[in-house]
Amino acid sequence: MNASTILNEILAEREQQKKQGFDAAHDDALRAHQWEARIVRYVARATILQRAGSPALARRRLVQVAALALAAVEALDRAEAAVAATAGQAPSTGSGQA
Repeated sequence: MNASTILNEILAEREQQKKQGFDAAHDDALRAHQWEARIVRYVARATILQRAGSPALARRRLVQVAALALAAVEALDRAEAAVAATAGQAPSTGSGQA
């Protein structure tokens, strides 16, 4: 599969998560360590599935991981925008630096 197809799967998974109640209000209540714990748990499960000979299920789990990471980035962006608005500054657009 190409990257575009995979990205579309991730976006579709994110929309599914929102339909299940994991929307902006839910996501904005989570702290960084909570995002980390969720993502690590999902990656661990993908690893177990891969080792158990279920690559399709492992792949599915990794798509969910990517959607979770997307949700975390969206929540961080909203938090940054809120802080910037309070301070009267424009939020950054993401520097790409780690």
